[in-house]
Amino acid sequence: MEYDSEPQKSDSEDKNWQEIEFQLKVRIADAIICKDITDDNPSLTNGCTALEQLIMYEFEIYEIEEIANKKEEIISFAMDLELDEDWEAEVEVPTFDKELAHRKIAGAVLRGIITDDRLSPWSKLTALDQIICFECGIVEFESIKEERRAIKGIEMDLRGGSKASEEDDVWGTYGKEIY
Repeated sequence: MEYDSEPQKSDSEDKNWQEIEFQLKVRIADAIICKDITDDNPSLTNGCTALEQLIMYEFEIYEIEEIANKKEEIISFAMDLELDEDWEAEVEVPTFDKELAHRKIAGAVLRGIITDDRLSPWSKLTALDQIICFECGIVEFESIKEERRAIKGIEMDLRGGSKASEEDDVWGTYGKEIY
């Protein structure tokens, strides 16, 4: 008897995922049209723009070719929507759980999927800031800073409570056995 390496999805699960994926595509396309998500700030850390990082974060795809294909698909979809005069954004925003969103974003920051190292020339926001706006629906800068502090705190907890580096080493013990 042979077994597939991945469990098979039922038709209803597959249709549910297709609907979720379509709604994500609509939300991201709308964010591109509104210039809430930009493609002009490649990270110095992972080389990806805010849009590419959002794609990795939302669709959980990490292969460069897959990211490029999804990006092209979403940008094309956004251009079609923008040209459609009858289009009105009927974006279905999922129920928002702030704590869950913070933990999910913090985990992505910890894994290097979302970065905070490059401002967009257009929006003057980093990829992290743009994704906070996308996830939390925030537009005020003070609110972004507040959410960012909460996420950075969770990220620090996930790291084990410290973000020390060799430069921060006042005792000369970084990377050494001290016991």
